Amino acid sequence: MQFVEGGAEVFGGGVGDEVLRDRGAARWLRAGFSGVRRGRRRPAADPAAFGMPTGDDGRRDDPLLSDRSWAVSSYRPEVDALPAAPTRVVIAVGEESEDVFTGRTAVATARLLGRQAVVFPGHHGGFLDGEFGYAGRPAAFALRLCEVLDGAGDVSVD
Repeated sequence: MQFVEGGAEVFGGGVGDEVLRDRGAARWLRAGFSGVRRGRRRPAADPAAFGMPTGDDGRRDDPLLSDRSWAVSSYRPEVDALPAAPTRVVIAVGEESEDVFTGRTAVATARLLGRQAVVFPGHHGGFLDGEFGYAGRPAAFALRLCEVLDGAGDVSVD
């Protein structure tokens, strides 16, 4: 299905002809599908602008970045059961990832438990040494982990 307005062809799928005849609908389609004009494509976004490695090719085939992770992102822990568990529960976040999805979920979970998230050096994978991409700070991470395991890093909210 296509609509021509001002010499530019706009393509849409699953929309009735009567909607495509409307000039407002054509503008709406262009706004939502701005990269589908024939003969013109927007340049790929710079991965660094989104805090990703510059070599990122834009593929999102990693299961953690797909719809398969919805079960994780929509999971709500049993807030009453966790503090009663025989094991100490510590929610942690990387200092460089507090504002990204994984960091925000950690902070929110800690708040649900009446605590603050324990902050570790580096990002979400701060214990890694760069062998899988963005390098963390494994030595500083290890020191902080020892502090937390000794009980010095578990912070309750007053």
